[in-house]
Amino acid sequence: MRRGLRITLVGAGGLFLVVLVSVAAFVHVQSADVAQDQQQLDPFYVVESDQIPGVPGSVVRSEPLAVKLTNVTAYRVVYRTRSSEGTPRVSGAMILVPTAKAPADGRKIVAWAHPTLGMGDACAPSRSADTLLDMGFAQEMINNGWVITATDYAGVGTQGTGRYLVGQDEANDVAYSVAMAHGFPGAEAGKTWAVYGHSQGGHSALWTGELGGAILPDFSLVGTAAVAPAAELEPLIAQQWNKPAQWSIGPDFIVGWSSKYPNLPLNGILTEQGRANYESLAQDCIVEAALEGHTRAEFGQSLFTKDPLEDPAWRTIAQEQTPPPMRSTMPTFIVQGTGDTLVLPNTQAVLAERWCRAGSDLSMLWLDGASHLSAQSLSGTAVTQWIQARFEGRPASTTCGLNLPVKPYSN
Repeated sequence: MRRGLRITLVGAGGLFLVVLVSVAAFVHVQSADVAQDQQQLDPFYVVESDQIPGVPGSVVRSEPLAVKLTNVTAYRVVYRTRSSEGTPRVSGAMILVPTAKAPADGRKIVAWAHPTLGMGDACAPSRSADTLLDMGFAQEMINNGWVITATDYAGVGTQGTGRYLVGQDEANDVAYSVAMAHGFPGAEAGKTWAVYGHSQGGHSALWTGELGGAILPDFSLVGTAAVAPAAELEPLIAQQWNKPAQWSIGPDFIVGWSSKYPNLPLNGILTEQGRANYESLAQDCIVEAALEGHTRAEFGQSLFTKDPLEDPAWRTIAQEQTPPPMRSTMPTFIVQGTGDTLVLPNTQAVLAERWCRAGSDLSMLWLDGASHLSAQSLSGTAVTQWIQARFEGRPASTTCGLNLPVKPYSN
């Protein structure tokens, strides 16, 4: 696991350096405590190879987990899942179970897919000191009597490599967390579920909406919700490959895609600094990654030599990992802030046009001026109410045909 900044920058000065050193020192002090906490958690998350095979969705082990919510019992879980190639894997997760009496037909399940947090062990939400980061909606859903399951994704906090932005793997991890919740002792969960995700988790959610019915054919997936999903990968990469986000997010998808596509070309695509640092950078958690990314960009360092989509192999993978238009029978709700500088709103406008042309049952909520993070915090109630309507069997409305507030990306 990687801790602190490993940047040697010559000639740095002024206020930026003062701020950088102060923040880096704080991160370094905090990291010692984090490392100790993670060592204590390792025995729970390490699974012997002969214990990994088994029914996907079955529990390897669980233990109670303290969370800052009321009327809920929470657990940390390691459960079985599988890769897109069918290889048995394990993933960490949380499951939140309301203490109120369950309905006769079982509790509804919401599968939460978290955003980009980094690929190191300490970045996994169930291993983090801030387990409910980005889950401000959780109390409202618990009050509605729903079970919430939250996967870490296989390889993040557990052995193996995380498959970042590999939709088929993400969908398996999310869907099998629902199967885990259904069989979890005391959860009294039924087989009706919805999926909800933010950013990377939005990519996961959209792929789960596409594949979840086939993964869990005996369950009923009633709707897909996503906030600022990293969905239209070609226009997103085309606009962000030479921005600071290249350093904080680029290493994650290089590692994730290289795991799925071992012949992913890197020569001529990554700079010397990029080749030397991308694997270790992928282990940074998001705050440290953002700090280092902006620092490297400030001093003129680049991860990529050029837009990686100029390489046919990269472009093909980006196309393969872009969620296809959702079928008309799967209601989908997407929230996007117009002030988002990470998942750019013009890419979501591309999605809206493409999906509406294909006949998707799509409803878009555009939040004027909202950033990548604030869109998530501001939309929790709207998403909860939309999911409630799907659980109650009410038809969804569509925004297809309405004018978009931003122009779609055009190269």
